[in-house]
Amino acid sequence: MISMMEMGMQSMQNNNGDAHADKMMELVKNMKIGSAVIDGDKATVPVTDSKSNESTDFLLKKEKGDWKVAFDMSTLMDMASKKMKEHGVDMNSPEIKEKMDSAMQKMNHLQREGSPDDSQ
Repeated sequence: MISMMEMGMQSMQNNNGDAHADKMMELVKNMKIGSAVIDGDKATVPVTDSKSNESTDFLLKKEKGDWKVAFDMSTLMDMASKKMKEHGVDMNSPEIKEKMDSAMQKMNHLQREGSPDDSQ
C-alpha cells in the first residue's frame, strides 16, 4: 500500500511539481513500519514518523487469505480518537463531540457520493 502511495505521489510530482505531492512524499519517506502483531484474522502494525517519532497502529484484517489495511470509517475514527486521547484532548467535551459528529456526517456524505452507482 505504501509503495502504491509512493508511486502515485511520484507521478503527481513528475506531472506538475505539485507541492502537496512533495509533502506526501516526505511523509512516506519518513515512515518506519514496525513488526505486525497478529491475533487471529486481525493484526496491528505500528507506523512511526521518523522525524516526530509519533507512532500510529494500523489495523489489518485478513480477507480471503490476504492481509488488508482496514480503512473503514469505524477503524479510522477509532485511530483518530486514540491519537486525540494521547494528545490530551478530552473526548467527552461538547465541543469535541460536536466536531466529531460533524466530521462523521461529512465523511458519510462523501462515502455515499463516492459509492459506485449500480445503474451504470
